[in-house]
Amino acid sequence: MLELGADFVDFQPLLLLMSDGDASNQKENGMKEMAELKKKFPQLLVYVIGFGKECVSHRSTLDKLALQGGGKFCYAPDGNQLKDIFEEISTSLKM
Repeated sequence: MLELGADFVDFQPLLLLMSDGDASNQKENGMKEMAELKKKFPQLLVYVIGFGKECVSHRSTLDKLALQGGGKFCYAPDGNQLKDIFEEISTSLKM
C-alpha cells in the first residue's frame, strides 16, 4: 500500500498511462481499475497517451479512461508528437 507523507498535498499527483490500445483481455478495459484509483486518490490526474495503429481503433476507450481520471487523451503517432505531448502536460502542471 502506498503511503503518502503530509507534504504530499503540495503536489499534483499524476499518472501517465501509455497504451497501444490493444487490450490483452478484451473483457477488461481498465474502467474498474480507474474508478478504484480515483476513489483512493481523488486528486490524481490521469493522462492517457496512445501510440501505434491499434490505438486509433480503441481511441474511444482510451479517451474515456482519461476523462474518468480527470485528465485527457493524447495521440502520439511519432516521437516528435510524443515530445510535444510531454511538454504540453508539463506546462499544464506548472499553472
